[in-house]
Amino acid sequence: MAAEAILISRTDRAGDLVLTLPAFREIRRWRPDCRLVAHVRSYTAPLVAEHSDVDGILADDAPDGRRPSLLRLAQVIRRGGFAAAILVHPAPRAMLACWLARVPVRVGRASNLWQVFLTHRVVQHRSRNEHHEAWYNRELARAWLAAAHGQTLPADDDPLPPVPWFRVGPARWAAGRAALDRAGLAGVAPVIVHPGHGGSAVNLPLAGYRQLVDRLLRAGQAVAVTMGRGEAAMAEEFPPPQRGRLGFVADVPDLGGLLGVLAHGRGFLGGSTGPMHMAATLGLPTVAFFPLLPAMTPERWGPVGERCLVVQPADPRCPGRCAACARGNCLAGIDLDRPLAWLEAHLKGSGTAAPREAP
Repeated sequence: MAAEAILISRTDRAGDLVLTLPAFREIRRWRPDCRLVAHVRSYTAPLVAEHSDVDGILADDAPDGRRPSLLRLAQVIRRGGFAAAILVHPAPRAMLACWLARVPVRVGRASNLWQVFLTHRVVQHRSRNEHHEAWYNRELARAWLAAAHGQTLPADDDPLPPVPWFRVGPARWAAGRAALDRAGLAGVAPVIVHPGHGGSAVNLPLAGYRQLVDRLLRAGQAVAVTMGRGEAAMAEEFPPPQRGRLGFVADVPDLGGLLGVLAHGRGFLGGSTGPMHMAATLGLPTVAFFPLLPAMTPERWGPVGERCLVVQPADPRCPGRCAACARGNCLAGIDLDRPLAWLEAHLKGSGTAAPREAP
């Protein structure tokens, strides 16, 4: 008998996909015979291409960003023979395509008018930020387990899966090492500083990241500054490269390549971004800078892991919109002593070994 095929759709950003991994894990935990296919954007697909809980990938777009027509997507989904679709991200295109493909069970959150195309609507009130995003995502998987299989599950406060959520295979491990070597950090396990954010969140200003790098170097730590597509010019805001001490990595081909680089790191500092969630769920000591905006609260979007520190401005006043704030970027005034002291404490005793190794 063929394995039951389940489509899990998350077609937004990298960090959102990382925080959807508990949904895959939950189904694998209770229904290990299922075939789990990730419906994702092509740029996030490398994150799950080698993941043990993902059996296949359906890319929503081509690498150049062009998307097939809605009818074409529906045809591909229909040929997949899916017994169910769990639409974690309430994208109208995905919900309508699964309806057109006649997927018999379609589970998602009751959050917009497009929910009429779902067979099972889960009321979650995510905007209240009462739980972590990963928890909300896992609950959608549990809703399918209960609806389709009558699965009796533990209490909904069952903890999230422990990190690491990724295993870095030999090819990515070697590619990550090669990227650091090209950056002048041969044989070094550096602290990773990721100053970019892709426009996804309010972040610590570049001047703050420059201070972090300067102080890490003075403390004797090797540093790798990682940058995403189109961010290479940020290197001009930092000291020049120093062989064995400071390097810049902007040439990894995709997010899978960045995973390989992060796997060689000793720690991570960055904003509320996909790379931050990747680092935290790899198990690196992670410092994450968050604004005070309710929509970006760390209670919902913070890093997952036992060795994580969230840093926010001390002043709790927030108008809810950065454009309405006379103070400008509230993260600019953050005291960097605390995150640096915290990171130093977590790096002590770890030597120069990276926390993850290729299996």
